[in-house]
Amino acid sequence: MLSFTSKQYNTAQPLTDTLSWSGDADLTGCTVYWCYWLAGESPATAVCREATVVDAEAMEVSYTPVLGDVLNPAVYEAEWRVVFPTGEEQSVPDDGDILWTVLPAPHIGPLRGVLQNGLDSVILSGVGLTA
Repeated sequence: MLSFTSKQYNTAQPLTDTLSWSGDADLTGCTVYWCYWLAGESPATAVCREATVVDAEAMEVSYTPVLGDVLNPAVYEAEWRVVFPTGEEQSVPDDGDILWTVLPAPHIGPLRGVLQNGLDSVILSGVGLTA
């Protein structure tokens, strides 16, 4: 089973993959989504966000999490969802799910907005940081 690991609040580390399924295929003209849900959740409520097709012929895709994706540490099941120009869809992998773990980042929260508001330094949970 393919797996990815991210750290809580990290929005600069993309999840990249090379998709494959039986038969001739490439991603030319396709829209690809990264879909995830809490592991073991039934019925699952999925979050799907548009991914980037890096190389259509090589079927390389990438998704960079936004803060809402990595705000809470958790274990998720996930899949890539390919929407073809015809409207047909393909889930990848088609024989199970991807495991995505968001690890906790203790002691500090996201700095976006805090350091951008003109502060030279900030104290978060006893940890001093300087811009």
